[in-house]
Amino acid sequence: MFHHRPSKMCKKFEERKWKREETFNNYVHEKVILGNRVPIDDDEISEYIIDGIPDPILRDQARVSGHKTKTSLLEAFQRVTLQNKKFSGTRSNESKEKVSNLDKRRIRAKRMDNGRYRFA
Repeated sequence: MFHHRPSKMCKKFEERKWKREETFNNYVHEKVILGNRVPIDDDEISEYIIDGIPDPILRDQARVSGHKTKTSLLEAFQRVTLQNKKFSGTRSNESKEKVSNLDKRRIRAKRMDNGRYRFA
């Protein structure tokens, strides 16, 4: 009947992500402190911790490994750090140059009578 808006603390808890400059242990500690201020069951906290991992590969690995408690998550991610470089999904500059050089050669190539190409 009445619409309840989520509290600021609940929103803060859900938006808390693991930062590159902090250890996983510190992230979990702060997430748990925020979780204590929000009505969340202990068995759900590990899923919220996993949701706060920004790297999709690490997040999927944590889910697949089946960590149900924050203790098992802490043990598993004890020596894990977030990488500084981001995957852009594009080619590096060096590979772009190689491709463009190949394209230039193909344009300059002239087909000879025997079906072979001669490069100019």
